[in-house]
Amino acid sequence: MKNFGKVITAMITPMKTVKNRVEIDYETARKLAIYLINNGSDALVLSGTTGETSTVHREEKAQLAKEVQDALRTSFPNKSVDIIVGVGSNDTEHTIGNGLDAKKLGVSALLVVSPYYSRPSQKGIFEHYAAVVKATDMPVMIYDVPSRSSVKIDPDTYLKLAEIPSIIAVKDSTGNAYQAYKRKVAIDKLRANLGLEPLMLYCGDDSLLLPFLSFGATGIVSVASHICGRTFQKVIECLEQADLASARTHLEKTIDVVDIVNGTGQQAAMTKAIMQQLGVIPSRIMRLPNAAVDDECTHELLRKLEEMGY
Repeated sequence: MKNFGKVITAMITPMKTVKNRVEIDYETARKLAIYLINNGSDALVLSGTTGETSTVHREEKAQLAKEVQDALRTSFPNKSVDIIVGVGSNDTEHTIGNGLDAKKLGVSALLVVSPYYSRPSQKGIFEHYAAVVKATDMPVMIYDVPSRSSVKIDPDTYLKLAEIPSIIAVKDSTGNAYQAYKRKVAIDKLRANLGLEPLMLYCGDDSLLLPFLSFGATGIVSVASHICGRTFQKVIECLEQADLASARTHLEKTIDVVDIVNGTGQQAAMTKAIMQQLGVIPSRIMRLPNAAVDDECTHELLRKLEEMGY
C-alpha cells in the first residue's frame, strides 16, 4: 500500500517582487523544501491552499513542482520523498490539465479539491473526480474543505468515490472528527469487500490531530508543521505506542503555534511571516487578493515565537 508518511506539510509558496511584479521565488522554494524534510516532514503538498494555489498559474505550478523535486532528489539521493501537487480548480478541464502537467514530472499523487464556487451537485462532484482519475491515471488525494469550497461531499458520494482504486487518500478539513470516523468505518468495509487497500485518511486540521489519530488516521496534512513538524512526529509515535499521556504532553507544545498559524484563517500569510522571522525565507510577500502580514503583526509574532522557544 502506498503511504505518504505521517506528517505531510502543505508548503507555502515563496514569492518575491521583480520589477513591480510578484513572482515565484523558486530558489527559496528549493531551500524551504529541504528545510521541511530535515525538520519533521515526511512528504510535501505543493500548490495547496497554503501554497496560494488560486493565484499560482498553471505553468508556475509545474515549474514549482519540478524545482522542488529536483532539489529533494539532489539533497536526499537515498531517500524517496513524496510530492503531492494541488491541481484542483472549479473547472474540471483545467484540473485535468494541471494533473497532466504534474504527471509528466513523475510526482507521487494529485491533491484534488472539491470544486469551489461552482457549487456542483453530488453527481457533479463524483463525475469531476472520476474524470480527473480517468484522464490522468494518477493516484488522487481528495481534499474535502467545505469552508473554502462551499460544497460538502455527502457520505454516499464518498462511498462511490471509494470504489475507484486510484483514489487512495483523503485530506479531511471538514472540522468534524466524528463524521470522518463514521465515514472511515463505512469506506474501510466497502474497500475490503472490493479487495482494495484501505483509503488513507489524513487530518487536514492541525487542532484535530489527536482525535483523528485515535480512530486510525494515517497522519496529518499540516500547516503548523512548518514550525513544529518534529513535535507532531513525536505525538504520532507516542500514540502508536499506546502512550496517550506522552502524546498529549508533546501536543501541548504545539498549541500556541497552531493558534497563531490558524487563528485568523490566514494560514499562508501567518506562516510566511513566521518563517521569515525564523530566517528560513527572505520575504513574506503574497499575491493579491492575499495580503502579507504587516510589520506590527510580524514583530508581535517574533515576540511570541521567542516566548515559545523558537
